[in-house]
Amino acid sequence: GTPCDCSQPALEDIDAPAHVIEVVEPEPVEEVHEDDLGNCKKVPYDFCCAVGTPCDCTKGTTAPGQCQETAYAYCCSVGTPCDCSQPALEDIDAPAHVIEVVEPEPVEEVHEDDLGNCKKVPYDFCCAVGTPCDCTKGTTAPGQCQETAYAYCCSVGTPCDCS
Repeated sequence: GTPCDCSQPALEDIDAPAHVIEVVEPEPVEEVHEDDLGNCKKVPYDFCCAVGTPCDCTKGTTAPGQCQETAYAYCCSVGTPCDCSQPALEDIDAPAHVIEVVEPEPVEEVHEDDLGNCKKVPYDFCCAVGTPCDCTKGTTAPGQCQETAYAYCCSVGTPCDCS
């Protein structure tokens, strides 16, 4: 283990998370217009192709089997003409947020020696139980911990700093 330096606070054991869940803004969705996809949206499609006589925008208003003239004007002249031989354009909404499970950034391994103090368990033994060990003074200094405790707290691993 690491010798305890009772003049410093104890180190906590730190474990890196296995996964991180992030709520992120979705990638921007390029706006798609009906004209780009070649058909009208579902509501006009239902009116123009599924209610009454379907409108055929490839033929004139007076062609046999054609829808009424007012329906034809709406279905074939307002927005993208409806093509009843093709499926309707479905409305697509972009999601407001996307949840992603991502690998966490690698955590650089930290050694006690790099932080200047021992971990929590040795710290508690060396600094909080009985007389604290002062590794900056010798084993016979007045107010010093017992010699065996001193050997553990000041000579094994990173010394504990109890100050």
